[in-house]
Amino acid sequence: MLTSAPAAAPASTCSTVRVHREWRELSAAEQRGYLNAVTCLHRQPSRLPRARTRSAYEDLVWVHMQANELAHNTAAFLPWHRLFLSYHDELMRTVCSYNGTFPYWDWSVDSQAPERSPLWRTDAFGGNGNGRCISSGPFANTQTSIPTQHCVTRAWRTGRQVREGENVGSMMGAIYSPMAIQYIMHDSNTYNEFREALESHPHNIVHSAIGGDMSDPRLSTNDPIFYLHHRNLDRLWAEWQEQNPSLASTYGGNRNPEQPTANDARMTDIMNMFGLGESFAVREMFRTDGGGAKGRMCFKYSKSVLPNGSTATSRGSGSSSSSSPSSRSGSSSGSSSSDDASEISSVASVDPSDKSKDKPKYKPQSDSGYSSGYQMDDYSSDYSSDYSSDYSSDYSSDYSSDYSSDYSSDYSSDYSSGYETDSYGNDYQDNGYGYSKRSYSHAEMAELVRRFNEHDAKTLSKRDGSAPDHGSPNNRRTPGPYDRTDYYNIRYSEPLDDEFLRKWRYSDYQVARVRSGEDRIRRFVDYANSADGFVSPVCLGEYHRAEREGWHGVTIDEHQIQITLRKLMCDGAKIKIGSLKDAWSKVRSFIDGFIDSLSKN
Repeated sequence: MLTSAPAAAPASTCSTVRVHREWRELSAAEQRGYLNAVTCLHRQPSRLPRARTRSAYEDLVWVHMQANELAHNTAAFLPWHRLFLSYHDELMRTVCSYNGTFPYWDWSVDSQAPERSPLWRTDAFGGNGNGRCISSGPFANTQTSIPTQHCVTRAWRTGRQVREGENVGSMMGAIYSPMAIQYIMHDSNTYNEFREALESHPHNIVHSAIGGDMSDPRLSTNDPIFYLHHRNLDRLWAEWQEQNPSLASTYGGNRNPEQPTANDARMTDIMNMFGLGESFAVREMFRTDGGGAKGRMCFKYSKSVLPNGSTATSRGSGSSSSSSPSSRSGSSSGSSSSDDASEISSVASVDPSDKSKDKPKYKPQSDSGYSSGYQMDDYSSDYSSDYSSDYSSDYSSDYSSDYSSDYSSDYSSDYSSGYETDSYGNDYQDNGYGYSKRSYSHAEMAELVRRFNEHDAKTLSKRDGSAPDHGSPNNRRTPGPYDRTDYYNIRYSEPLDDEFLRKWRYSDYQVARVRSGEDRIRRFVDYANSADGFVSPVCLGEYHRAEREGWHGVTIDEHQIQITLRKLMCDGAKIKIGSLKDAWSKVRSFIDGFIDSLSKN
């Protein structure tokens, strides 16, 4: 339950400001240090007797579960998680003597092929579990007691896989690109507009794409990927605050997830930590480096990463750099050196009561092998009654079908209909707006094509021996989420399925809002792909090259160039297709009118 505190400005200051960096910015030794600190938390005893958990790590899971309704689908989503992350970091430092940086995962960099992210390597966080236990890496077969005994699972959300000449294995659908994220930021004129868009779309799609424990709001913190995902969301909040200084210390929205249209949240609301540590008012979390929450807000974020030698910068999305490649390439082959693997502790079969420092080391395991253990279906039914509350009591359960039929001219929830299929079997949807195709005449465009062709010559070949064709800069058709042939365009993100949204307790009203936002973002992706000269620095062609040549940390100058040019793209899109809130105002008007008609009958 939220309470309020007297209004007062945070008085603390920072003696040191830590920098949170993207995973690829860490050296191999720094990555091992972080992973070992995570496994250390699993070995440390619980500090919350009332939680009846087995370890310090499970304390975090339990606290997040208690905050389920407070911190999701409410204004508190961002400040609560910012404070929660600070306590996670404090535990790592004080209990496990971790002195390194706390990484985030900028999944927008991996957005065009998330399954290839270096985070899924066996010497990082391990890969897919295909609905069963995590099967590789230091967290393979990890056991948890929350809500009942089971192994931590992953179940990547997969679809029809398209890639010639290569066995792709598990594949995630594309997620939100840096350009799509900027569209959300640029289109949000209040804190609550930004919070709702960030939570409903990028936040949810990553949880859904990883699946398993991550797809359940009560269990998601069982997967250590949770912390890198939410630290990235916190980074995006900090970025939105930086881009909108007049809004940086504003707050508003609903306190209660069952009242999504309320505006009763206040910056004096207390973020309850349920015994994990001291609770603080929202206003304490406005500045990451302002010393709020008694000095816990003393950090900032790096500006993420770009492929080394990217030529995409002069076309509108970044800046090239002569920096040497990162010590960690972007490859997600799932292999790791034996030296790396032997230095990362495993959490599987660890007895939290065993305080000895010498713990068993893990051996890399094949992603193709499943571990017997607790299944998702085994415990999802235990909580079905909790998710069965009827949040649409104020609305007719039938309104959504009427909404779909009346609004179909401006909004399509079926992403499969209308797709064209080219000679490679790729699904596309023609945006139909008649935008001009992109220019193929610029010298840097020709250089990009040359580099992508060079990559093909080195790494890929069709079965018939001919060179693969990955499109061209003047192809404006947007590829589907599971296409892996188009090297130039950014992809549609797959819409969230209704089952996921119901599990996260979205009402009919909120689901309709999600669908409207998905459609508007999809139209923006079409617009970006049609723009003259635009090729994203994280397009699939650049991404493959970065897997060989590495990444570099984005400089301040590069970051400013990226933001300026992305804003120009967003300004053009708003003129052509409108904004997210314009679309929602139409939906809201329809819903309000429908509810009024029901009340009169």
